[in-house]
Amino acid sequence: MIEQAFTFLANLTTAELLGYFWPFFILDMTRYVIIEGLVLLHYLPKRKRMAPKYQQAKKALFTQKPLVSILVPGKNEGKHLPKLVETLNRQTYSNIELIVVDDGSDDNTPIICQELNKRGLINVFIRNDVRGGKASAANTALNFAKGKYIVHIDADSHMDNNAIETILIPFFMDDNIGCVGGDVRVANYNDSLITQVQGVEYTKSLMLGRTVASQLGILRIVSGAYGAFRKDVLDQIKGWDVGPGLDGDITLKVRKLGYKVVHEPASVCYTNTPTTLKKLAKQRYRWDKSMVRFRLRKHIDILKPSAEFSWSNFITVVDNLAFNL
Repeated sequence: MIEQAFTFLANLTTAELLGYFWPFFILDMTRYVIIEGLVLLHYLPKRKRMAPKYQQAKKALFTQKPLVSILVPGKNEGKHLPKLVETLNRQTYSNIELIVVDDGSDDNTPIICQELNKRGLINVFIRNDVRGGKASAANTALNFAKGKYIVHIDADSHMDNNAIETILIPFFMDDNIGCVGGDVRVANYNDSLITQVQGVEYTKSLMLGRTVASQLGILRIVSGAYGAFRKDVLDQIKGWDVGPGLDGDITLKVRKLGYKVVHEPASVCYTNTPTTLKKLAKQRYRWDKSMVRFRLRKHIDILKPSAEFSWSNFITVVDNLAFNL
């Protein structure tokens, strides 16, 4: 079947190729190849020029040494937590507190967390006997957080050794940054063909796509798997709203307050992704439902003229809706 497909494509004339694939050439190629390519050509030398400012911000971070609260909500993720804790222990920036919320696990997660807590590897461990959902668990952790900055990490993730340091530096480069997205990559790349395909997708859409969106000022989402927030900004919006799509929802809330949302490709987190087509389809269906919920219902005001209207916020939502469609 694959050979037949290649034979079919190879025998198409230029006119037939354009006839079959015109949406790609007019829309996708323009948006995801030409525009992103031009932005990256501008971004790479710009990043080199910003190196002195970056080093200055890094020096300010290690001089001030603000406390950073790392929130890890999760259910039945105990098997992944030791690796996450291990990578957090190796961080180049060490003034952190780790707050783990077990959201109604029915496996051995509580036992694993209690043992890590006794060893001093988890600063605060909270057990919810009844599952409240990811947003509820994150807000529970937020209530105990003492840090100036909040880093939200999925329980099935682990970090590069300099991840916390590099995700904090943008805050010291621009006082108007409200949240920073880390670069999320696939941890279980070799598990199946499905995870390998997602590995390519994450590189394209997260590392490259979000870097470009950040440079254009239209970044629409800080991943729920790994993102950093100013604590005072989270206090203004009262944390995460309960319901699906919490990562995209909170990012839009931060944008609507007038803060910048940026992506930091140097700050790397690895997360586990669905291993089968069925699980992947279920995940993407959930993502698309949440997009309808909070972009077309909750945040529809972004698309309407008002005193708080912002072209960057408008383009952020229109770009997402149009290309998902």
